[in-house]
Amino acid sequence: MTKEERSIYMKKYWQNKDNMRRNNALASFKKTNEKYKEKIPAGIYGIFYDCKLVYIGESKKPQSRSICHFSKRTDLNQAKIMSPISYALSIGELERDKLRFKMFEFIDDTKVRQAQEKRLIQRHTPLYNDL
Repeated sequence: MTKEERSIYMKKYWQNKDNMRRNNALASFKKTNEKYKEKIPAGIYGIFYDCKLVYIGESKKPQSRSICHFSKRTDLNQAKIMSPISYALSIGELERDKLRFKMFEFIDDTKVRQAQEKRLIQRHTPLYNDL
């Protein structure tokens, strides 16, 4: 093996090692993140933009729902389906840095949670909720 061949071989070797490390780190992050998503119990949440309430929602897994809301989408049709907040982020109407997620109430029962969500929406009329 010549010096050049060895050099090419070692570059490929270390690239594969780095990819393996990245994959292991990503797998570890996913496991940790899944555990974290389960920590917040079911309930009603609000999303604030510059300290103004813009969205009220309910979810069995609020943390994963917040991730869905705060993600920008390149496909605008998919963004409309996923969340009005996600759509507003995608078209540049909102800035992610100014968004805040806050839990209002922790309610396990789905019907009670949905009824309370409707009451809160009617009372506060957030910008991105449909009545």
